[in-house]
Amino acid sequence: MTEPKPLEMSMALGASLECRFGGEISESAPPVRAAEGQDFATYLVQISGERLPPSWAASLVA
Repeated sequence: MTEPKPLEMSMALGASLECRFGGEISESAPPVRAAEGQDFATYLVQISGERLPPSWAASLVA
């Protein structure tokens, strides 16, 4: 099983959200691994952008 690359995941999320909401999306903080010892990888990402709804400013699970 290949470990996901957090930076690539975060950049892909930002690109998708730029298309959805318009405007520039950036990381507020680097992705952080949420849990260890699982069969899957869970990360928390924080993003910001002028056109994002306020609820998207919280940590998002990816």
